[in-house]
Amino acid sequence: MSSRCALIRYMQGAHHIVHRYKQRGGSSKLDTRRSVAEIIKNIDKNGLDNAYGDPKSAVHNGWRDWFCDEFMLKYRTKKFLPILYGITGDGKVNSGSGVGFRNILSNRMYDDMSLKTGECSLYMGNNPEQNGALWHVHVLYDGSPLNDREYKFNSTEDLVAWLNTPWGQPDPQKTNENNSATNNEGNMSASEDADHGSSDDSDSGSFSESDMVDMLEVIEEVFYEFGDDLSDRQYNILDKATRLIAKQVDG
Repeated sequence: MSSRCALIRYMQGAHHIVHRYKQRGGSSKLDTRRSVAEIIKNIDKNGLDNAYGDPKSAVHNGWRDWFCDEFMLKYRTKKFLPILYGITGDGKVNSGSGVGFRNILSNRMYDDMSLKTGECSLYMGNNPEQNGALWHVHVLYDGSPLNDREYKFNSTEDLVAWLNTPWGQPDPQKTNENNSATNNEGNMSASEDADHGSSDDSDSGSFSESDMVDMLEVIEEVFYEFGDDLSDRQYNILDKATRLIAKQVDG
């Protein structure tokens, strides 16, 4: 059952891509993006559930590729909202920048967001296990890497501050250079922070919304990475836990 389950989930992801492609009318519309301002306006007006509660709405509001279960799209969007709402409009990106979300399945499952401003695209990956930091950014100009530099940030606040700083101006935090791939000690610390969360309320029996969204994502990653080894009982229990945590997040 577990092997079949893993295969079904993989094929569901592939189906999402094909279904989304047809919804958008083929390749001529695959590059259509909603702006930062349009997405924020939609969420403020209609709520996160309406904006990302089903595949068609999620595609309309920036989702381009995903292998996760479609019900997880709105939860996976949450991590990016502080970035979008934090954009002031006078830095590397602005309210008119086009937004794209992806859920990627490589060695592990993770999410990224792209912000396209003119010919410049910033890709922000949230894959701390691989990158050693909460956020990893690379820059493309007209489809090609802008430089060989890696930008890594240990907090969303640092990333937003960097995005709001125009090109050519000093980085807003002195630790930016220490976020390079050569700083192994800092990367390990960032990875631990990202793995365990910035705060631990487990002793008090309560968890933040961010903690619970992390739980949802990790459970789904367990399905994909260890699906072949899960028994029926383990799968069913994890699936019930997913639904229970999602209900708590939704309030």
